Amino acid sequence: MERTDSIKIRVTRKVLLKKDSNELIIYNRLTPDLILVTGSSVNWKQGIIDIEGNIIAPCKYGEVRDFSEGLATVCNRSGLWGYIDKTGKEVISCEYESAQNFNRGLACVQKNGL
Repeated sequence: MERTDSIKIRVTRKVLLKKDSNELIIYNRLTPDLILVTGSSVNWKQGIIDIEGNIIAPCKYGEVRDFSEGLATVCNRSGLWGYIDKTGKEVISCEYESAQNFNRGLACVQKNGL
C-alpha cells in the first residue's frame, strides 16, 4: 500500500499539518486502527489511513461514515452511496441514492426513488 510519509502521524487536536506545506488535514478515529482524514488539497474529500500512515482508502469520497459490521458507508463524487471494507475495497458499489449502516446483516438503501 502507498504510504503517507509526508504527513506527521503525531496528532494533536484532530488537525495535522502536512509536512513542508500549509495543507490542513482533519482527522477522526473510525476504529482503533483506522483514521478518517479530510484534506484541503483534495477539495476536502475524505479517505482512510491506518495508524502507521498507510493509505487504506484515498481521499476521494464526499463522506465516509463509521464502520458498522465491518463496512463503512461512503458517498462518491456523484452523490451516490456504497460500502467499503476495512481494507478500502468497495464491496458494494456506489449506486444508491441513500444508504444506512448495516445492522444485523441488513442495511436500508434507496435506489431509483424506492
